Amino acid sequence: MNWSWDLSVKEKIIKNINILPEDFLPTGIVLVQDLQVFIGSLESTSTVKDITNVQPAESGVGGEGQTATIAFELDPIPDPSLFVAGSSTGELEVLSAEYDEGNELFVGVVSLEGVQLDASASLNALKELPEVISAATSVANNTSIESAVMVELDEGQFVFDVTGKKIRPVQNPNADLSANADVAYAQNLGLNAILGNLSASQITATSTVKDIVNASVDSTATAVGNNLSIEVNAASAGDQIVMADAVQFAFADLTATSKVSNVTVSNYTNLGKIGALVNSAATAVGNNKSITVNAPVTTVVIP
Repeated sequence: MNWSWDLSVKEKIIKNINILPEDFLPTGIVLVQDLQVFIGSLESTSTVKDITNVQPAESGVGGEGQTATIAFELDPIPDPSLFVAGSSTGELEVLSAEYDEGNELFVGVVSLEGVQLDASASLNALKELPEVISAATSVANNTSIESAVMVELDEGQFVFDVTGKKIRPVQNPNADLSANADVAYAQNLGLNAILGNLSASQITATSTVKDIVNASVDSTATAVGNNLSIEVNAASAGDQIVMADAVQFAFADLTATSKVSNVTVSNYTNLGKIGALVNSAATAVGNNKSITVNAPVTTVVIP
């Protein structure tokens, strides 16, 4: 392969912006002209199965240096400073402790040295329950801009596939490349999709979790054709500006699937305080735009 490419750019930008009722004077500018074309299909798969968290199975006497984390409720709640390292709960020596205000629990680390252990004792889910995370994400085109100054964007995002047969593309008579090239591209692609000259892109995301013992599960699957995200955290009042010409075209079949099955948890306390034991979410989006403009933070000092 021989590749030869030359680029010569000479650009001069002069802008006089007057947006009533007040003048905006940007301190800077982010100027982007972007074209994204995805041709084909996209698939992502995450599979998690046969995960077993084996709890302690042996009884006996705790050895030197062996510790455990415990959480318990006291009613009424005393001064947390009374539960401190070096104190004793009778048989157990407290090595460290703190009060969890959100869950209204005392959480402490105790020494098990010389203590008779019972394997049947339940475990604290807030501290001891592990989490299985499975995520599958398929995104054809993505643009993400974060800025503290004014943003100007000319964006075109296109998703499609081509047929296996020989095709003769058709020019849309309403498409005017001189007026807005991205809109013209979308018009031409739309017409050819209708005439069968294009195939739908297959964008799939699948997350599967099954046969999990003693663990919480978070499973997500996300399939997106075109995504555009702009966030301006304005450095000054004059930077609260986004100017965008954004065209998104997606000729695609999008599928997002999240499957969770056979999750078993036993011998844990505080399960009701960990939130959802199983979280399963599937999201399929053809075209998405998100634009956020945040005003500058003004600090007022009162003498």
